[in-house]
Amino acid sequence: MRGDEGYLLALAYSTQRGYGRNHPFAGEIRSGYVAVEIVPEELGFAVNIGELLMTECEMVNGFVAPQDEPPHFTRGYGLTFGMSERKAMAMALVDRALQAPDYGEEAAGPAQDEEFVLAHADNVEAAASCRTLSCPTMSISRPNWRC
Repeated sequence: MRGDEGYLLALAYSTQRGYGRNHPFAGEIRSGYVAVEIVPEELGFAVNIGELLMTECEMVNGFVAPQDEPPHFTRGYGLTFGMSERKAMAMALVDRALQAPDYGEEAAGPAQDEEFVLAHADNVEAAASCRTLSCPTMSISRPNWRC
């Protein structure tokens, strides 16, 4: 799935500003090239067809468990194409926020709502949706709106 970096960054920031109980630190951020391989049926072994520059980030969060468990850390993970540290970090923060139900946390913000995050992350779809509002079919009924 593609996701707009600005949108992910805003969601990630919201988790740190009181909407998601998310106060992380960067466990690891790294970039490098990964091999892209295919296994043709005729050959039966992997053939390297290229490489991709990727960036990954693992954010570590403290977590206070229920009374019967000791406190422990939780993680969020982000993986992006290219040299995109900020997007990978934002993705890791949102990933951890989306794990709220797994830890019995109450969903306190939009970054913890999977449907909200996935339905709004695609800026191409969002731009197209807004653009249709100025199409002729929408413009025809405008005179009826005026008082």
